[in-house]
Amino acid sequence: MARFGFLGGIASLATAACCVLPITFMLLGAGGAWVAVLASAAALSPYVIAISAVVLATAWFLSLRGSAPRRTYALLGGGSLLTALAWIVLLNEEAMNDYLIQWM
Repeated sequence: MARFGFLGGIASLATAACCVLPITFMLLGAGGAWVAVLASAAALSPYVIAISAVVLATAWFLSLRGSAPRRTYALLGGGSLLTALAWIVLLNEEAMNDYLIQWM
């Protein structure tokens, strides 16, 4: 379950950064048609992050209820950090995009 929580954190961060990341890559000169592929992920971003948060909460509950190895807590902590970062990116996406557009 801890692995799913960590992978969910990575997935939530990837979907939350789907609009900020392409602008950053374009600023670095790596634009292209692949940017259009990320647009479909933008609509699913809040759902993916919410599902990731639920999986992480369940994994934390199960691991704290029993005796889990340290690696489990490290994976859950990393997944929680990534999911929190995804929420921050999602909630501040407009301001981040405006800032990056100023650099274009």
